[in-house]
Amino acid sequence: MSFDSSSWLSSFRGVDFDGVWPSIAQCFLMNSKRFPDKKCFEIFYPEYQCYTYKEVACIVERIAIKLRNLGLGKNERVAVCGKNSPHWAIAYLSILFAGCVVVPLDYYLNADEVKNLIEFAQVRFVFSDLDRIKNFENLSLLGKSSLDKIKDANEAGCPYILDLQEGIDETHFNFMQITAEDTIAILFTSGTTGTPKGVMLTSENFLTDVFNSINVLHLTSDDTFYCILPMHHAYSMLASFLGPLVLGSSIVFGQKMVAAQIFSDLRKGDVKVFVAVPLLYNKVLDGIMSKVRKKTKSASIAFSFMLSFFGFLKKYLNINLSKIVFHPILKQLSMDNLKVCICGGGYLHPLTCKRFNQLGFNFVQGYGMTETSPIITLSPIHGYRDASVGAFLKCVEAKIVDPDIYGNGVLYVKGPIVMKGYYNNEAMTKEVFDSDGFLNTGDIGYLDKNNFFYITGRKKNIIVTSGGKNVYPEEIEELFANNKKISQIVIASYKTQDGAEGIKAIVYPNEELLENKDISIEKIQDIVKNEITSINKKLASYKKISKIQLSTQPFELTSSRKIKRSAVVKLFDNDDFIS
Repeated sequence: MSFDSSSWLSSFRGVDFDGVWPSIAQCFLMNSKRFPDKKCFEIFYPEYQCYTYKEVACIVERIAIKLRNLGLGKNERVAVCGKNSPHWAIAYLSILFAGCVVVPLDYYLNADEVKNLIEFAQVRFVFSDLDRIKNFENLSLLGKSSLDKIKDANEAGCPYILDLQEGIDETHFNFMQITAEDTIAILFTSGTTGTPKGVMLTSENFLTDVFNSINVLHLTSDDTFYCILPMHHAYSMLASFLGPLVLGSSIVFGQKMVAAQIFSDLRKGDVKVFVAVPLLYNKVLDGIMSKVRKKTKSASIAFSFMLSFFGFLKKYLNINLSKIVFHPILKQLSMDNLKVCICGGGYLHPLTCKRFNQLGFNFVQGYGMTETSPIITLSPIHGYRDASVGAFLKCVEAKIVDPDIYGNGVLYVKGPIVMKGYYNNEAMTKEVFDSDGFLNTGDIGYLDKNNFFYITGRKKNIIVTSGGKNVYPEEIEELFANNKKISQIVIASYKTQDGAEGIKAIVYPNEELLENKDISIEKIQDIVKNEITSINKKLASYKKISKIQLSTQPFELTSSRKIKRSAVVKLFDNDDFIS
C-alpha cells in the first residue's frame, strides 16, 4: 500500500483552498485547526520557549495585519535575518500570511553582503536579531523590527509586536490574493559580492517537494523534527521547517552546533527526525567509534563483526537488531528514539552512511539544489545504496546529458519542484534551462541499473589533463573523508610548465599535529606527503596528485558547513608547493 501524507488536504479542499495545492500560509492555518493545542515550536537554549499551533497562528495573523497596514502586500519583499528560533519562524510565516515574498538572509554574512542582497531584492522591511539591526540603519527600508520582540508575543492576548503604529485593524484575515503558483520566497545561493542569484520559489514548489519526500520516508504529524542547520538554507528550510509545518509536526530548534547541547535537545524534545549535514554526522560517528577503539582488541573485533552482521540483516532482510543490541550506546547520545536521520547539503562518505545504518538508524541521504526547492533525490529507508544519493522523487523528470564511456554526464531535471527563475535576471535564467525546459544542475553523475543516482562531481570544478582526461576533484577528495592525519582537503588544478592542467592538493592537517609543539612543520609536511602518496597508489595515473600546498589555518566554511572551495583556491593561487 502506498503512503500518501497529503491525503488530509482533501477535507479542506474547496472550503479553505481551491486547486491542487494550498499556499504555505493556508496549509499552516489548516494545521492550526487540526492541532490547535499541539506544540508547534520549542527551544531549550538559551531560554526555554514553547508555542502551540494556536498561539503561533494568533501571533502570525496580528503581525501580518501590521505589515499590511504598512502597505506591504503581494510581491513586496520582506527579509528575515537571524539565528534559528521560534521568532525567526514566526516572522517567516507572518510575511507569508501578509501575502509578501520572504527573503531569508544568512545571519553570518557581513554588513556589505547583507546590504548588497537587501538592495538587489528591493526589500522594504526586515526582521532581524537585535545584534544585527545596526546593519540596516542606513538602508532605505520602509521599516525594521527585532525578532527578540516576538518572544513575549504570546502573553497578554498577543500584544502588537512591531515598533511602528500602535493601532491594529482587526478585520477578518483572508488569503484570496495568494495562489500556489505565486512566488513566496527568494533564496540567495551565491554571488553575494557580485550579481546575486535569487531563486524564486512558490508554494507549489515547496509543497510538491515536501509531500513527495515525506512519502518516501513515511513521516507523520506525530514525528518531532530537530532544526539545527541555518534556516535560510534551502535544505534546512524545507526538511526541518516547512516540511514539519506542512505535516502538522512539532519542531525543536537548536542554536549551538555543540554536541552536548544537541544531545540534550534531542532528549528533552523527544526528537524523532534529525536533519543534519555530513560534517555533523561524521563527528557523531567518530565519537562513537573512538569509544569502541578504546576497548580491548577482542571487544573491538566483536563490535566490528556485529556491525557487519546486523547491518546485513537490516539492509537486505529488513530486520533491525542493531537498535536493540546497540541501544545502550545510542541512549548515551540521546539518539535511541530517533526514527529517521536525514543527511544532505554536501558530500557524504559511503562508509558514514553504512556505519549509521549498521548501528540501527534509518539513515538516508538526499541530493538537491536551491533551484529545485531543493530535494531532487532521496534514499529509501529500505533498499538504499551506501554510495548513492538515492532515487529521483516521483515528481521529477531527469536526463543525463553527454555521458562519457562510464555513463557520467551532466544531470538535467524538470518538474513542479523547479524554480520559476532567478529574480531580476532573465539572462541567467535562460542560461540554465534547455529548449525542453530542463534545468541544468551543473552536477556530474550516473545512474545504476536500478535508477539510483551517483554524484561524481561539479561541472565547473572539472580538471582536464593534458591527455584530455576529465578529473572530478570530489572523487579524489572523498578518499580522504575519514583520514586521521588530514582534516580538510581541496583538490584543484595548477598550470604546468607546458601550460596544461596538473592536479594539486590544498591540505589543512589534523589540528592535533599542528598544535603538537614536539612536531616540526617539516615533519608535518612529511606526514602529509606520505598520506598523499598512499592515496595516489589507489588512483589512475592521470588522477594522481602531483603538487601539495599546506595550510596552517582551517578552510573557510559556509553557514551550512561546506568548504568555500572558490575562496580556498583563490587564496592558494600561487606556486608555494611543498612537493
